[in-house]
Amino acid sequence: MLHLPRPPRPESAGENYLDLLHLAAKLTGANHAAFLPLDGPTGLLVNAADRAIPAIYWEAAQEVARNPLPLLFQSRGQRSFSPLLAVPVQHRNNLLGVMIIGGRPRRPLNRDDLNLVALLAENPSLVSTNLGQHDKSTIYLLESVQALVKTLEARDHYTGQHCNQVTEIALHFARDLGLSPEELESVKTAGYLHDIGKVGISDRLLLKQGPLTREERAIIETHPIIGEKIVRPLGLKPPAKEIILHHHERWDGRGYPQGLAGEEIPFLCRLVALADVFDALTNDRPYRRRFSLQDALKKIRAAAGTQFDPGLARHFVKLISSQTRNRVPLSVTQVKTSEKFTKSHPGLL
Repeated sequence: MLHLPRPPRPESAGENYLDLLHLAAKLTGANHAAFLPLDGPTGLLVNAADRAIPAIYWEAAQEVARNPLPLLFQSRGQRSFSPLLAVPVQHRNNLLGVMIIGGRPRRPLNRDDLNLVALLAENPSLVSTNLGQHDKSTIYLLESVQALVKTLEARDHYTGQHCNQVTEIALHFARDLGLSPEELESVKTAGYLHDIGKVGISDRLLLKQGPLTREERAIIETHPIIGEKIVRPLGLKPPAKEIILHHHERWDGRGYPQGLAGEEIPFLCRLVALADVFDALTNDRPYRRRFSLQDALKKIRAAAGTQFDPGLARHFVKLISSQTRNRVPLSVTQVKTSEKFTKSHPGLL
């Protein structure tokens, strides 16, 4: 049974959230969906549905309202409930409410489902105001991308974990820099999909145990171009598409696929590049063992001004080092925003 609330007031700018709920439920195969809107005057979530909302839905929604990030929620006190997805719905930097998706006990909802629904919520252009006209093509596109992600994860388990971890690290860094909600949305969307182009690379190269030859590396380096082509029909925002295409560019111009240099590289691409390399260094790969956290940070510090934006690299090393000293978990749900970072001055720090 699909629980849907009454339509919101016309002036709420969220009148298409019913379409969003329907589409999210179809994509995940969930039995239940609800939207808990935020009441502007009080700042509290309210129940706009024509029936009671389970307490666990409220618990998940309130946690997301306090910290508006997508959440895979499992209440400690209610293990009889399968996991829920709680996803913030925002418009022009303002939280409109929280979408809850649940009720798939035989195949519990997981992080892949969360990423997919978050992608949907963060890119409203994917939701037609007339769902009946376009929902089949939209569902097909999103299901196709999800299938490609799962195929890639099945072939290379590291890549699946890597995409999630890069997203968390990059968001953590972006929030510390005080970036805007729109920039955070682009980082979330592109982080999940940044290596999707690797579906076009053969297992022989993707899982090779030893070093790559020059010819093999040239093939691997096509994956950002493949990835950008895969996501093109989704109508993602330009910054998200740029991250997928340019996250392997280098500050000194020796990166790929276009050899951009310095501030020619979009700012968010420079940011995600740091998270991408840091996660790669601190995980085992087929051809080498992982580096310690301190050794990984030394490598990033040494590459400031060649591979990485020097200002961003120093800020990143400082952030991770301070958290290590204070034993703060690297989790996007525990980040406090610092002063706004000046993007235009790479030597600021």
